[in-house]
Formats: sequence, structure tokens, C-alpha cells
Amino acid sequence: MVSIGRLRQILGRDRHLSDSDLILLREQLYALANVAIDALAGMSADGGSEGGGNAANAAMPESHDANWPGPPLDGPGGLPE
Repeated sequence: MVSIGRLRQILGRDRHLSDSDLILLREQLYALANVAIDALAGMSADGGSEGGGNAANAAMPESHDANWPGPPLDGPGGLPE
């Protein structure tokens, strides 16, 4: 389990969260990670996507265009506005 001290290092000095806030955040992140792992494991057990590929690709909506480069990065620092 990630310690409170390590969470503070990861988040940086400009984040002023209480220990209880960090504990809640850690619990929520672990829960999210478990959901993602369970979902991917279930996809792998089902053979992944119908068209082949890995489980992560199986989670991609069929309408997704793999050749689309993504949104333009016109904002500050190259990030979308």
C-alpha cells in the first residue's frame, strides 16, 4: 500500500490535503484500479475483442477511429484548451 508520505511526494508540495483526505483518495484509487483490473481480466477470460487484439483494445468503442490523431493541442503548453 502506498504510504501517506509517498502520496504527498507524488502529488507535490503545492497540494495541501489532510491525512484523512489522502487516505480517502488512496482508497478511491485502489478501488478504481481493482475495477479496471477486474474488467480487463474478464475481457481476457472471454477471449478479448472479437477482431483480435488485447483486452485494452476490446474496451475501445467500435466507433473509435484508430487512425484519428486526437484533438489539436492549441492550449498553453500544448494542452487542449
